[in-house]
Order: sequence, then C-alpha cells, then structure tokens
Amino acid sequence: MNTPITFEIIQSQYEQELAHCMRAYHIDSWNTKPQKVGLTNHKTKYGRAMTNADVLINKAFIGTKSYNQLKKTIRHELAHFAAGLKHSHDNVFKMCLMVFDGEISVPQHEIDEIESNISFKWQVYANLEDGNRIHIGGVHKKTKTYTNYNQSERKNRSCNGVKVNTFDFELTV
Repeated sequence: MNTPITFEIIQSQYEQELAHCMRAYHIDSWNTKPQKVGLTNHKTKYGRAMTNADVLINKAFIGTKSYNQLKKTIRHELAHFAAGLKHSHDNVFKMCLMVFDGEISVPQHEIDEIESNISFKWQVYANLEDGNRIHIGGVHKKTKTYTNYNQSERKNRSCNGVKVNTFDFELTV
C-alpha cells in the first residue's frame, strides 16, 4: 500500500488480523481473549502482548509503509494470547504462530523503515580483516557480544564473507 501507516490503520489491520487468526483457531480455544490495540514506544520490540489482554504496537510503525511487518507483528502478539503468555516463545507458542502467520514475507526495506524511527544510543561498526569498516546497526547499550569480541574464538563473525577483526561504537547524535 502507498498510504503511510497511522494509528487508525493499525486499528483496522488489528481487526483484520484478529479475524484471520480466529478463523484459523477458534477464539474459544485461546488462553486469553485479546481486548484492544494500543501503542508503545518500546526501544526493542515491535509489539507486546500485555497481561491486561491488550496488544501494543510500536509507534515506530507510524509514518512507514511497513504493512507486512505490521501484519506479522500483530499475528505474533495474537499467538501469545492463543498459547498463553506463560509459554513465551516455546513450542506451544510456535505452533500457534505457525497456524496464524501464513509465512508472511517481510522485505528488508520495511524493517529498515521501522528501525529508522527508533532512536538508538549507539551505532555499531565492524572493522573487517580487509580494512573495510561496515555499519552494523544501532543498539541501545554496549553489549558483550561486541565489546568482548575475540576474533580468535571458534565463533568468528564475518560480513560479506570477510572476517571481523573488531567492533566499535559511535554515539548517535
């Protein structure tokens, strides 16, 4: 679609995806019946299934055209209600998600568009063996994955087939 996503579109898409999921698995069999959709500004999650039975969608969707990722996110959160929140991402949840998801394909540009609306404190760069430096993406905090990276360990990382020597961070302005 060419129309940028608004909260009204999120609400409409939520209703459509709820109807889709209820056709796939009758709502009387769900652990929790979802109540409504709202917004969140969580820094790392596209959506959240809340204990009060609300589905929260990240405000970062607003203004984007990331319709496939929106569908996938709503179905993911609805799968949490069908399985029960106690199941987190275990096999019971994965079965519900498999029934709901329908293998929605999300192009990378949709993810990039959403993530461009999320402000990260740090930008991560990989310094490659061939001398190149590649932007990896944004993070909210410096994690051991990058700060304690040891290129001589078994789990070496590479970018485009070139070994990573080190990672470094730049503060986002």
